[in-house]
Amino acid sequence: MLYRFRTAVRLAIAVLSTVATPVWAEAVASHVHEQGAHHAPALATIRATLAPDLPLKIGEAAILTLSLLNQEGKPVLLDELRLVHTEKLHLLIIDPSLNDYQHAHPAPGATPGSYTFAITPRQAGDYRVFIDLLPEASGRQEYAITSFRVAGPPGAPDLVVNNSTTVDGYRFTLQFAEPPRAGQPGRVRLSVAGADGQPFSQLQPVMGAFAHMVGFNLERSTVVHLHPLGREPETATERGGPHLDFMTDFAMPGYQKLFAQVQVDGRPVFAAFGVDVAPATAAPAAASAGHEHHHGHD
Repeated sequence: MLYRFRTAVRLAIAVLSTVATPVWAEAVASHVHEQGAHHAPALATIRATLAPDLPLKIGEAAILTLSLLNQEGKPVLLDELRLVHTEKLHLLIIDPSLNDYQHAHPAPGATPGSYTFAITPRQAGDYRVFIDLLPEASGRQEYAITSFRVAGPPGAPDLVVNNSTTVDGYRFTLQFAEPPRAGQPGRVRLSVAGADGQPFSQLQPVMGAFAHMVGFNLERSTVVHLHPLGREPETATERGGPHLDFMTDFAMPGYQKLFAQVQVDGRPVFAAFGVDVAPATAAPAAASAGHEHHHGHD
C-alpha cells in the first residue's frame, strides 16, 4: 500500500548509502505519542538495502525489493516486527528536492527478509528511505535507512516557507504556539477547512489516526514523524477535525519540509509546508544558575 506521505519524533539522523549498499543507522530521536510522552528509540539493529526491478525513471512505475538483516546477518521476518499504527513497516521516502514524499508499506517478498512495494518517482536523483519499524527482540522503535537512485539530474529544494496551502479544494493551515526552535519541544495545530471555507470535521481514520505528519530537514539527515495528540479513532466510522494538535521537537535548526496526510472520502490528501526552525537557545550562564540556586527556597 503506497501513500505519499507517520507517532513521532525528535528525529532520526543518518548517513545514507547508495542503492543496494547497506547502512547502519543510529537514531537520535524520541517518539511523541498521543499524550505527549517521549520514548527514545533504540540505535538501529537492522540494516536495509533496496534493489529495483528495472532502472528507475521519472513517471514510470517500478517494483523495489527491500531486504532487512539483523546484526547477525540473518533475515528479519515479518513476525519479528510489531504492529505500529496498523502496519509493521513504514517507509518514509523523500527525493533531493523535498517535493516528492511517499509513504509505502511493503509486503513480504519471495525470500525470507525481503519485502516489495511499487513506486512511481516524480523527481530525479538519490531518494532517501527511512524505514520505521519496531523489532520484537528489542521492543524499541528504530529507523533503518537506505536509498535508491532515479535517472536524471536532481532538482533543488525551493525553500519556500508557508503555513497554509490548498489541496483538492481543502485549505490546510499550520499554527505554532511558539516559533519553532531546535531542541525545544513545541506544539503545532493543523486546521482544515472545506471548499466552502468552513471548518472541516469529516476527516477519516488513516493508519490508526486522523492525520500523520512527516518532516525532513534540508540535508535529509533528520526525519520527524508525528501523530495527533489525544484519543485515536477506534472505529472506521469515526470522524476528526477541524483542528488537530501535534507535539514537535526539531533536533536541528534550518529549513524543514513537513507533509501532512489526511483521508477524505476514502482517498488520501497531502499538504506540504515549509518551516524555518530557529537555532537552539544558548544555555544559561553558570553564574546565572548559581544565582538562582543561592536564592532558592522550599
